[in-house]
Amino acid sequence: MEGYEYSARARAKINLSLDVGLRRPDGYHDLESVMHTVSLCDDVYMNLLPTGEIRVRSSIPGMPEDEKNLAGKAVLAFNAVAGQKTGAEIYIDKRIPSEAGLGGGSSDAGAVLHLLGEIFKIPTELLLQAAVRVGADVPFTLMGGCALCRGIGERMEPLPTMTDCSILIAKPPVGASTRAVFAAFDEDPVLRQDTAAVAAALQAGDLAGICAALGNGLAKACFSAAPEAEEPVRLMRAFGAEGACLSGSGTASYGIFRDKNTAAEAADKLAASGLRVFLTEPTA
Repeated sequence: MEGYEYSARARAKINLSLDVGLRRPDGYHDLESVMHTVSLCDDVYMNLLPTGEIRVRSSIPGMPEDEKNLAGKAVLAFNAVAGQKTGAEIYIDKRIPSEAGLGGGSSDAGAVLHLLGEIFKIPTELLLQAAVRVGADVPFTLMGGCALCRGIGERMEPLPTMTDCSILIAKPPVGASTRAVFAAFDEDPVLRQDTAAVAAALQAGDLAGICAALGNGLAKACFSAAPEAEEPVRLMRAFGAEGACLSGSGTASYGIFRDKNTAAEAADKLAASGLRVFLTEPTA
C-alpha cells in the first residue's frame, strides 16, 4: 500500500480441536488445541514513528485506533521485551471477520510482531514473549502453520500441515464475544478430549481421521450465546464436507472438503442462505 514502508499478511486460523479446562483461580482456562492457518488473511501495513506514538487505522470502521487495538498492543509488548521505544503507524486491510473465532485481531498482532522482529533483528524467543503479553492466540499466529497449543496458547509443538483439501469458512451475521462464550461455558462446562486424536491423524497424514476427530469444547456455549452459529455446521456436512466444526470462541464454522469443486458448490449454497463465506486452503 502506497505510503507504508513495511507490510505483512496476517493469516486467519481455525481450531481443528479445542479442549477447554475448568476455570482457574486466576480467571484463565487451560486450553489444548490444534490450530492451523488458512489462506484467508488481513494485510497489515506499517511505518515506524520515532515519537513513540501508536496509531492504528483499518478498512473496517469502529476498530480501536491506538494500543487498545491488538496490533497497537503488540507494539507496546515488543518495546517491553526488546528494550525499544518505537512507535508505529499501522493500517489493516481487514478481510477476517470479527467475533468469528478465526483469530483476526490476534493475526494482526502476530504480523506486527513479525515485522518488528525483522526490522530490529529480534530473536523469535523474545517475540514469543511479547506475543504472550498480547493474547492467547498471538504466539500461534506469529509462527503460523499447524501446531498443538497448550496452556493459554503459549506452549506450542509444531505439527504437519494438511494438504490436498479445501477449507470452507462460513459466518452468520451475528458474532459472539469471547467473554460471553466463556461465561456460558463456565455455567455448563463441556469437557472434551479431541486434541490427541487430531494430532495423531495429522502425524499420520490421515485426512479422514482428522475430519472424524474435529471437536470444539466451546461449541455448546457458543450455540447458547448465538444460536445462528449452529446451522452452518450441519449445512456444510450436508453439502459434502468430510468434517465440519465451529472454530474457536466465535460464530464462524468451517468444513473440510477433499474436492475443490464440491467446496465451491457448497460455498454458493451457503452464501445464498445469507452467510458470509470464504473458500480457503490450509497454509504452512
